[in-house]
Amino acid sequence: MKNVILFWYFVLIGFITCVSTQPPTALDDYVNKVDLSYSWYEISEKRFSGPGYQGFTLNMTSQTWLKSADFIGQNSNCHIWWHQVVIVIPIILNPKYATTSTLYIKDGYNDNGNYSNGDQFNSIVNFSLKLGIVGALLNQIPNAPCIFSADPQRKQRTEDGILAFGWAQYLQNTSQPEWLLRLPMVKSVVRAMDAITAFVYEVSKTELSINQYITMGESKRGWTTWLTSPVDKRIIGTIPIVMSVLNFQKNLHHYWRSFNGWSFEFEDYYNESMGIIHK
Repeated sequence: MKNVILFWYFVLIGFITCVSTQPPTALDDYVNKVDLSYSWYEISEKRFSGPGYQGFTLNMTSQTWLKSADFIGQNSNCHIWWHQVVIVIPIILNPKYATTSTLYIKDGYNDNGNYSNGDQFNSIVNFSLKLGIVGALLNQIPNAPCIFSADPQRKQRTEDGILAFGWAQYLQNTSQPEWLLRLPMVKSVVRAMDAITAFVYEVSKTELSINQYITMGESKRGWTTWLTSPVDKRIIGTIPIVMSVLNFQKNLHHYWRSFNGWSFEFEDYYNESMGIIHK
């Protein structure tokens, strides 16, 4: 009997060792890399309130992406990533969710506009009021527009235009995974969770300590919700919206067969002459 117990003990130890020694991915390395540009502060003049809740807005710098020499033009916003983070705290909190917050990941240009409105904002307010839970809206994912110095067209790129250009750069030199836009998009979410936790703890006078998150987002932000979960254990649930390419290669083949060609949505990738998009 002792031998059997000892056998299973070593099997378990071996399993734990194998799990714990999995090599980190490029995404792990990028997210965990210390970045001294991370910071946040409350935009006090953007405090607001509504029926049953109080609202706050943070200005957060999440990271430095690539090198300054990789971008040109005063209108290029992609080297130092910053975001507006809107936080909603309901007046009546449900003790069951006292340590949890929703986090809606949203797009948006880098400007000083008002982000305490719109469909996504209304969604987090509804979640907060119905569940008695803190809610947050992370904007400017990804930062845009960008003008890349290596881009022969020297054009302002947004969304898929940035993604496609970054993929093309990476495929030319796979030793530089930081060109993949998903990496800074995911890191922005992780840094936003850090900022939200710190701010809510501070503004609630230490009564609220958020350590769990439910992330959600549409399209490229839906993709970001999937990729953030494996690198941050604070995420207990995800709601990816308009996102159906988990098995990327298999799904691309499916798209081609369904449409007998590519959707117009792939135009940016096609224009970068990427082999994965060409038949």
